[in-house]
Amino acid sequence: MDTSPNAKATKSRLSSDWWYASDGNSRGPVSTEELCHLLTSGTLGPTTLVWKQSMKNWQPAEQVQALAPLFAALPPELPQKPPEFHPEQSDHSPEPPKAEEILKPEKSNEPEEPQDQQG
Repeated sequence: MDTSPNAKATKSRLSSDWWYASDGNSRGPVSTEELCHLLTSGTLGPTTLVWKQSMKNWQPAEQVQALAPLFAALPPELPQKPPEFHPEQSDHSPEPPKAEEILKPEKSNEPEEPQDQQG
C-alpha cells in the first residue's frame, strides 16, 4: 500500500470529488466546497442525485450523510406562489364607486326653485 504524501493527496482528492446529475447527464468532478455552493445557491436541489467514490450508488443529496449538516442549516423551501387575484374576473366584491359619485354634492330636501327661462 502506497503511503507517500502524493498517494494520500490523490486519495483525499478522489474521495472529496463529487459528481452530480443535471439534465440527465453526470457533471463533475467538483469539490465538496463547490457542491455545497451549488446546493446552497439553489442551482442544485435536495433531490439532485450526487455521487462520490466512496458511495455505492447515486443518491439524492438530502440523503447523503456527509451533506446532512448543510441541509439542516438551510431554510425550508418557499411555498408555491398563490394564484394572482384579478378583481375583474371575480364576482366576490362589487366594483368600487367612481370618484364622480363620491364627490357629487348631496341633494337637499328643499324644493327646487324654478329656473328663469328667457324666451
